[in-house]
Amino acid sequence: MRAPGRCHLTRSTRGGWRAIGSNGSRPCSRSSLSARRRTDTGMSRVVNRTAGTTQGDSAIAAPRSHHDDLLRAMRCRPVHDSPAECSLRSERSSKSIHSVASMTVKRVLIVGGGIAGRSLAVALRGGPWQVELVERDPGRSPLGAGLAVQPNAMRALYDLGVGAAVEEAGAAIHRFEYRDQQGSLLCDIDLDDLWGGLAPFVGITRSRLHNALLDHAPSERRRSATSVRQQNGQVSVTFDDATVVDYDLVIGADGINSAMRHSGIDHCRPVYGGQMVWRSIAPVTSASPHAVQLWLGRDRFFGLCPVGAGLTYGFGNITGARFRDPTAGRRQRLGEAFADFGAPVRDYLTAIADDQDIHCSPIEWLPNVAWRNGRLVLIGDAAHAMPPMMGQGGCMAIEDALALGNQLRRADNIATALDTFVARRAPRINWVRQQSLALTNLIQLPVDVRNHGLQERGTRAFYDRYRPLTDPA
Repeated sequence: MRAPGRCHLTRSTRGGWRAIGSNGSRPCSRSSLSARRRTDTGMSRVVNRTAGTTQGDSAIAAPRSHHDDLLRAMRCRPVHDSPAECSLRSERSSKSIHSVASMTVKRVLIVGGGIAGRSLAVALRGGPWQVELVERDPGRSPLGAGLAVQPNAMRALYDLGVGAAVEEAGAAIHRFEYRDQQGSLLCDIDLDDLWGGLAPFVGITRSRLHNALLDHAPSERRRSATSVRQQNGQVSVTFDDATVVDYDLVIGADGINSAMRHSGIDHCRPVYGGQMVWRSIAPVTSASPHAVQLWLGRDRFFGLCPVGAGLTYGFGNITGARFRDPTAGRRQRLGEAFADFGAPVRDYLTAIADDQDIHCSPIEWLPNVAWRNGRLVLIGDAAHAMPPMMGQGGCMAIEDALALGNQLRRADNIATALDTFVARRAPRINWVRQQSLALTNLIQLPVDVRNHGLQERGTRAFYDRYRPLTDPA
């Protein structure tokens, strides 16, 4: 499917901005959309204010009717706040507790050695500062098994000098397929056309991605930062051995349950998204070796993503109350939960070697929270953990790292760098969060309504959701 050569921005009937083709019925081409966006200051014209999300909001809203909810879920929805409001919030949060004077950054602490923290360590290498990267358990196997590094994040990794290593370590992905429970094709997206040659789309294990980043970053130190306190332009960090060290700048990249966020910025707790997920890697080759597949059932779905070297990343999501799934017997229980799915899903589950190879966790996300207080700033899941339906969580973390590194190199002082970072990143993050929530709603619709919507409008909706991410971060 090829998009037309012209596009324009139109206000949707539900508010906000939406990019459509010149004939009003097909997605825009990347070149024409990017050209228009250059005159509209990036994301600022594709977002508009709607009702805000609070911590008490449910991640899965109850629709007024299936028809209305389908229309809402199948098109791009506006984000919670406009860029101007995001900038105002960042300014308020940065000035509310500490005023940051202009001075040279000498000592930088990155808390957390996951994707966000290691990417930032790479982004800061060679700069006029001493960077320390700490991780409470550097030897642990990265949770989550695998992920899709989408072209917007691969572009950032190439800018960081890591892209070639990541591309070589993973598998090239060219298509995205929605299928029903038995495998009938509902929607088939040409990812090469969607992203327009921006960068490759790569499926990769988390361990290989972490290793590629570590090869280009300073060595991480086994240490746990437990709390922060700011005074006189310094950030005092207390570690788990009771030592206290002062830094000029601290970046919290310590995940959704961030100790840095809780201690120094916001006491907000993650919101349960209404789904449990089981993730794993299995030695099996997919029947579609260059495609991500999403198999959709009534209250559950299963995803398959090639990650290279004859391995596939699998993830099964089931809607329901949060619970703890014991490791013992987990493989058998997961197989039974998806026993009525098509053969490729069953074959994958059979190929999992052991209960220990399956990681189970609740789907959680953060509502809008402040990312910054004085000389403490958050990136990645510590700042904006979101539902995984767009597969952009890790991608946003990589973009955060590149954007923050660039601002620290360009700005005259820390305050300007951090203010600019938050103001530029917030609209893009809000867009992805809102679209992820919309996709969560779509998956929860009655099977016939959802499947018909994907068959009729799935490709266009997919383009509309991801096109804005072709713009620079």
